[in-house]
Parts: sequence; C-alpha cells; structure tokens
Amino acid sequence: MYAPPWQVGGIHNPTIDPVKHFNTQDRFQTVTAGEYVKCFIYNMLPARVWCVMVGVPLSLVLINTWLEQRREPMEIFMDREEYHKYFNDFYYGVYFDHHHFSHQLCHRRAHKWGYAGQDITLQDGHH
Repeated sequence: MYAPPWQVGGIHNPTIDPVKHFNTQDRFQTVTAGEYVKCFIYNMLPARVWCVMVGVPLSLVLINTWLEQRREPMEIFMDREEYHKYFNDFYYGVYFDHHHFSHQLCHRRAHKWGYAGQDITLQDGHH
C-alpha cells in the first residue's frame, strides 16, 4: 500500500548529504556564514518582545528625564508670606490660566535668582 512521503515522513528530494551534514567534526564548514547568521537571527526573534518590554519604558523615562533637565528647576519652597500675599494666584492660577501661571512663575524665578532683564537667549549678533 502506497503512502505519500508527507504522511510517513522521509525526504522526497534529498539535497543534503547526511554524512557530511550531521558530522560534528568541522561543523561550521557545513553551513555558510549567511546561513549561520540567518539561523542565529531566527533564534533571537523571541527576544524582540523583551527588547520592546525593556526598551520602550526605559526610553520613555530617559526622554522624560532629558526634557525635564532642559527646563528651569521648579521652585519647591516659597516663603509663606509671599505665597499668602497672592494666594488666589498661586492656589487657583494653574486651573484658570495655566499659560499665565507658568509665565508668572518664570518671572518670579528670574527676579529671585537675579537674571531678570538679561539677554540670556543671545539672539543679537551671536550667530
């Protein structure tokens, strides 16, 4: 009774010499460098999930850190008298007009740290 090779197994068109292919002596001479790299890459395909799982959060944290370092530091502490003098501006300002609130804090830090009025952008003839 006949059964096709895909049912019973076997090689219907052998192109590999089994003696040479399965001989472990001089193993890396049986495949070319391209085939070796291809097999290595196919074995590394499941690692792309781990690369994404580690790479995406890490890159987001590093990008966020890099962007935050480019900004001016936040003012963590403010004198109580100064805060309560303009309480409504500091307490509710960010909710009503966050652009004006951010601009107000930039001016406050500039005057506090002594660089108000200086041309720190160097836009005039410094190209």
